[in-house]
Amino acid sequence: MDPSATPPGGGRSRSAIGRPIDWRYASNRFAVLAALGAGVVAGAAALASGTSFGAAVGWGFQGGANSFLAWAIGRELDPDRPATAAIAAVAAVPLLLLGRIALGAMAAVLLALRLTVRTAGPVPTMLDALLMTGFAGYLGYRGAWPAGFALGIALAASGNDDRRLFGAGALAAGAAVAAAAAAGTADPIPVALSAPEVAAGIAALVAGLAMLQREQPDEVADITGERLQATRLLAGRMLVVLTTATLVFYLAPDPIGAMGPAAAAIIATAITVTIASFR
Repeated sequence: MDPSATPPGGGRSRSAIGRPIDWRYASNRFAVLAALGAGVVAGAAALASGTSFGAAVGWGFQGGANSFLAWAIGRELDPDRPATAAIAAVAAVPLLLLGRIALGAMAAVLLALRLTVRTAGPVPTMLDALLMTGFAGYLGYRGAWPAGFALGIALAASGNDDRRLFGAGALAAGAAVAAAAAAGTADPIPVALSAPEVAAGIAALVAGLAMLQREQPDEVADITGERLQATRLLAGRMLVVLTTATLVFYLAPDPIGAMGPAAAAIIATAITVTIASFR
C-alpha cells in the first residue's frame, strides 16, 4: 500500500470497498497518468491499424482500464512497495495485444483481494455485502462465476467471526454459481491458446507461485489505521492466483488478455518480492 492513508473526510466512510486516490502522492499521480497514457497509446494504435474512430475510443478505454486495474491490483498484492503497482501498470499495456480485458472479472479480483487483505480497514457493511452479492450473481450470469465465487469467499472471510458476513459471503458465492447454472455458463469453455498466450500464462503462473511468500506488511489500513496482517496478505495472494488460474477456462476466446491486469500485477509482485528476498 502506498502512503495514501488518510481518505478525504477524515476516514468517516465505513465501506470496505473503496480506497482513495490522493494526488499528494507520486504513486497515485503516476497511476492516473499511466492509465491516460495507456489509453492514448491503445486508441492511437487502433486508429493506425484502420479501425473506426468509435472502435478506437473503445480500445483507448480498454488500454486505460487495463493499466489502472493492474496498478490497483498490484498495490493490494504488495502494500509496502509502490514500485510493484507502477511496474504492473506498465507491464499491463503490451498484454492488451492478447485481447480485451474482462472488466467485471478483474474488478471482482481487485475487490476480493481488498476484502481479504482489509487494506481499507473496516469490515464490510451490509450494503457492501448486498452490492457484492449482486455483483457475484452478475458475474456468474456473464460466465465469470469463479470471480464471483472468489468475491463470496473474500466476503465471508473478511469479518473474522461475524456470522452475518459469513452468511452473506456464502450467499454471494452461491449466487455466482446459481446464476452460472441458470444461464448455462457454468461449464469450462475449450479454447486454443496461441504461443504468446501460453508464454504469458506460464509466466503469470510461475510468478504467482513465486510471490506466495509470507511477509509482514509495514503499512496500515487506510481508514482504521490498523496494521495489515501477514496471514491476510498471503491469503489474498493465494486467492488471486487460484482465481486467475481458474478463469483461464471461462474467459474465452482470449483468456490471457482478459486477465491482463491480474497477470501483470502478479508478475510485478513476484519480481519485487523476489528481489527483496535477496537483500
